[in-house]
Amino acid sequence: MARKTGALLSTAALVAAALGFAAPASAQATRTWVSGVGDDFNPCSRTAPCRTLAGALSKTVAGGEVNCLDPATFGLFTIDKSVSIICDGVAGGVHIDFDDTDQLAAIIVDIGPTDTVVLSGLNIHGNLRAGQSGILIEAGGTLHIRNSTLQSFGDCAIASIDATSVTLDNVTATDNFCGVSLHKASASPLNFIADNVRITNSTRFGVMLGSSASGGPVKGVISNSVVANTLSGWGTANHGLTIDTAGQVQVAIEDSVFSGHKVGAIDVRGSRVGATVSNSVIAHNATALNAQNGATLISVGGNVLIGNSANGSFTGTSPRK
Repeated sequence: MARKTGALLSTAALVAAALGFAAPASAQATRTWVSGVGDDFNPCSRTAPCRTLAGALSKTVAGGEVNCLDPATFGLFTIDKSVSIICDGVAGGVHIDFDDTDQLAAIIVDIGPTDTVVLSGLNIHGNLRAGQSGILIEAGGTLHIRNSTLQSFGDCAIASIDATSVTLDNVTATDNFCGVSLHKASASPLNFIADNVRITNSTRFGVMLGSSASGGPVKGVISNSVVANTLSGWGTANHGLTIDTAGQVQVAIEDSVFSGHKVGAIDVRGSRVGATVSNSVIAHNATALNAQNGATLISVGGNVLIGNSANGSFTGTSPRK
């Protein structure tokens, strides 16, 4: 009787499989892992990790978290949902190889306006191919990048077309064509914070902020940071900080260093553009300060200008409140 029952169960299983009633695929997890010895056919659990971040993202629920178990290069990827990728302490690598000719960026962020992405502990490396960025924000909400390095990209280390909020915390961008470029096209505002950031050896500019005439306002803070050594000596956009736009941009600079820029350190242009500077060192540049076309450049005090070929001037001063 037992043998007959077993045969019937086996037959039922075969019929179910033939009719497409297989067991459901594993559901997405709230937390997944990647490892240099993982496999994307795995479920991306801690004991059976995936090999690439793209593989892990496909198995991570929106709002979930991906962790790196060991130092390795985990491939290029696109983010299209709220997620955190945390690789602190193990240096998760994201590298564009020379044969990745069709890639716009090592990491592409294409999320909705209410989505949030956190990237932490990543070593993002390019190959100096023209037009390739480290992180390209094509559309989206909030992006927080921390404890990460971006190097050797033929375009900007970080470029945003229309983000809502970008925060950089303990980020290094070095030896790129340009450092950080944030532009606002839609009517919603963009909030930008850069704290403890080092942008060095950019070919063209360190930081560029802009908004179209119909775009939303851009409001930013650069603090405890170093923007140094733009290498090219041509063009109006070749500065440590450059803002030349028809839209509204306001930025506060505090406790920071701008040094070694072949054209200028801080250059602001446009009647809706304003910058304040406090407790900062602006040294060894071709021109330290430049404000044109109605832009305001206000000293709030404590600034040091030294060793510049031309200091230029603030458009005004403001007492601390």
